Amino acid sequence: LHDTGSYDDPAAVREGFGLYGDIGVQAVATGSPAAIAGLKPNSTLTHINGEVIADTFAPSNPRWKRMTAINDAIESVLAETGRIELGWIDLSGIAQFALIEGISACPSRFEVHWGHQDAQADGNRVIFGHKFAAFSYPEDELAAVIAHELAHNLFGHTALRKLPRGQRQRNITRLTERDADRMMPWLLANAGYDPHAAARFMRRWGPRHSGGIFRKRSHDGWDERAEMIEAETRLVIAAMEAEQKAEWRTGFVPLAKPAP
Repeated sequence: LHDTGSYDDPAAVREGFGLYGDIGVQAVATGSPAAIAGLKPNSTLTHINGEVIADTFAPSNPRWKRMTAINDAIESVLAETGRIELGWIDLSGIAQFALIEGISACPSRFEVHWGHQDAQADGNRVIFGHKFAAFSYPEDELAAVIAHELAHNLFGHTALRKLPRGQRQRNITRLTERDADRMMPWLLANAGYDPHAAARFMRRWGPRHSGGIFRKRSHDGWDERAEMIEAETRLVIAAMEAEQKAEWRTGFVPLAKPAP
């Protein structure tokens, strides 16, 4: 889903996508319950479990909060009942309603925020600014940095960093960054990408972006990071050759953990 209210010119976005309201369906996974129910990209979402979205979810400041609230509401219903009734206006302007089953999916949301250029993970979301430089990189290298941020959420790094000082390791932030780097080739392999793309990303990104999300105080140097990623990639390749899969749950050894 996406909220036209989060763009600089909501009216132009509504017109461009052919939407009848603020909340549009940005994409629908092939074969998903939503697709089977008839939901299509550029449909306009109007109801959640009988509630009118326009009445229940007012425009917010900052603008991204309304979409977060709508996603929270949908996930809350699915967690409680396993299904949700959605109402939408299809591409021909006809109102539709359907009871849609929930299925297991990625535990993180992925969002692009207008007006920013960084990348971050907050435990539940992976967030990129729309000016993030790697959007211009080859797809597998962009997938690598997405994998880095997703790894933070998979391992609960946000919560780990917030533990009281005596309950967490020294240099915990640097250790979490090392784990996120090392997980990149594992997740790339699982997603069908070349795991070597993780090191390629770092060697492309590092010389040009020594600050931002890769600050020296919390991260190793980019060349050291590339070497660490390449060492982990060799483990991934070996696992794939031996087992025809890269099972990180058994093959990956995290460095960051609560203090003993």
